[in-house]
Amino acid sequence: MSDMILFDLDGTLTDSGPGITRCVQYALASFGIEEPDLEKLNCYVGPPLLESFMNFAGLGCEEAQQAITKYRERYEAEGIFENEVYEGIPEVLAYLKEKGKILAVASSKPEKYVEQILEHFEIRKYFTVVTGSEMNETRTDKGEVIAETLRRLGAEDSRSDVVMVGDRSYDVIGARENGLLCVGVSYGYGGREELEAAGAAKVCDTPEELKLLAEDPKEEKKRRDRIKKMKPERIPWLTRGESGTGIFAPKEKKAENIKEKRTAKTEPKTEEIVIPIQRKLWRLLKPLLTYELFLIGATVLLALILMTFTTGGYLEERMHATSVLASAIGSLAAIPVLWKQYKKDEACSRNRKNGGVRQRQPPVFCWL
Repeated sequence: MSDMILFDLDGTLTDSGPGITRCVQYALASFGIEEPDLEKLNCYVGPPLLESFMNFAGLGCEEAQQAITKYRERYEAEGIFENEVYEGIPEVLAYLKEKGKILAVASSKPEKYVEQILEHFEIRKYFTVVTGSEMNETRTDKGEVIAETLRRLGAEDSRSDVVMVGDRSYDVIGARENGLLCVGVSYGYGGREELEAAGAAKVCDTPEELKLLAEDPKEEKKRRDRIKKMKPERIPWLTRGESGTGIFAPKEKKAENIKEKRTAKTEPKTEEIVIPIQRKLWRLLKPLLTYELFLIGATVLLALILMTFTTGGYLEERMHATSVLASAIGSLAAIPVLWKQYKKDEACSRNRKNGGVRQRQPPVFCWL
């Protein structure tokens, strides 16, 4: 997406809330302000401390300076490492670095502390530039920090190649002041609503989603254009995932459609069979005609034999005597033929009921 990526520290790379809120609690106690609920002090994570003590605790400028001194008293002793890197962040940084991205840190926290934290958690190696505020509370505004980071990167004239990543509205506003897009992370201390209201270009709900920063926007555009040109039935089902980002829907829908098509192909076609009257009559006459045909054939055959080998008055007597034999021979000869015709006709009827897939015979004389 961009060649250079600037990261906020607190709430973006590390979960520094416990250390910051305990130090704020310690500083406020010195002014007689007791706040046992650390959750209520999460608003101090991200913005400059001077501004936070004045806005959230109602302290004057001089009192806010004193509160910062008390804050640092505890922070340098133990608060700085009451902190942890978000799960998946080292892998994301390694992935972006491998893809050729130039990474930097732009934090409102004093630069001295930022360097110590990055070194402690062994992620300093991924960053070309690390920028923070000064210990004398100058350059605490996020816009000023980002401007200094761009100057150190030599990217003042190529801002379109730079993107800011942060968890609070201050990161979004500071990025816009410098002409940059900002990608928000809702897993930090600002939340999706705050980031979207400030104008974040995109909000990621997990560190893993930050890998999209390595995508080539031209290739992404080509992919979307290909999807637009596809026929509706071939477009992958796109939905909004739990994280709010576009993902491919499960393949169960495709599998279901394929199963339906296969079932439609394998299920036999059923339709009402109408047998014409000619076929009904033929079924009645066919056995009788077949029997008569064989009977006539047997009689003629026996007559020819008798006329050839018998002479005198014996011919009429023998013809009468062998008529019964001719009937028996004709009947026996007709039985296998009639049985074969019956089976063939039955198979033909079954084929027609199943959709007529193998039916090649004429509709009336199916067995011929």
